[in-house]
Amino acid sequence: GVIEDMIETFANTQFEGGRHATRVSKIEACSMGADLG
Repeated sequence: GVIEDMIETFANTQFEGGRHATRVSKIEACSMGADLG
């Protein structure tokens, strides 16, 4: 969604490298949790 894209863009600019990868994993986990309700 739009919010997820914004978060990913933010992560790309603020958390490069390993920290970025960890950030994305957390976002994906949160997104899946939200989808499950």
